[in-house]
Parts: sequence; C-alpha cells; structure tokens
Amino acid sequence: MKVHEAHQAYLAARPCEARGLSFDHPFWSDWAAECGSVEDQMEAANDSLNDLCERIRAIRATTLAGFAVKARMLRYDMCKPGDNPAPMEDWDWDDECLERFVREIEAAANGRVLA
Repeated sequence: MKVHEAHQAYLAARPCEARGLSFDHPFWSDWAAECGSVEDQMEAANDSLNDLCERIRAIRATTLAGFAVKARMLRYDMCKPGDNPAPMEDWDWDDECLERFVREIEAAANGRVLA
C-alpha cells in the first residue's frame, strides 16, 4: 500500500471512531500486519524525503536556479509550506519574510524552478 493510500485510509477511519466503531477489531490488526502501520509508512516516506534533502544540501548552488532550489529547501527546513491560504499580509511576520524571500529568488530565476 502506498503512503497516500494509507493516509487516505487513516482519514476515512477517523469518522468511524466518532461513531463508536472500534479499531481493536482483529481486521485492523490483520490489516496493519499486512500493510504496515500508517505511521511506519509515513516515517519511511519522511526518511526518503530527508535523504533527498540531504543530497540537495550537499550540492553547491552555482546558478540562480540552484539558489532558488536552496531557498525552497530553506522553506522546507523551516517547516513552512508556502501555501497558506490566508493573504500574506495576515501571516506571522517570520513566515511572511521567508515566503517573500523564496518567491523573489524564484522570480529572479524566471520560473526555471518547478512548483
């Protein structure tokens, strides 16, 4: 089972708990044994992403597009997704400053960094 599918199953199960359906049922332990827990799958995905990020951090940026990638890594490292639906003027100051910096670097790279 892919991480996305496991996450969707987890989200679908939450309303079941609200209706009093138990996750102590043998089905769930059998399912977890077969597929692995959602937490294990999410941790594996996070580990893979962190490995990729370490490789990107190890590469020296030599172009504007490279600096744009590094700026995005800064956003990731600071746990700021950059997709806050609120108007940027309503964001916390540090979030707004970081996002404006990342967007300026990306704009200077003429959109050569994929979204």
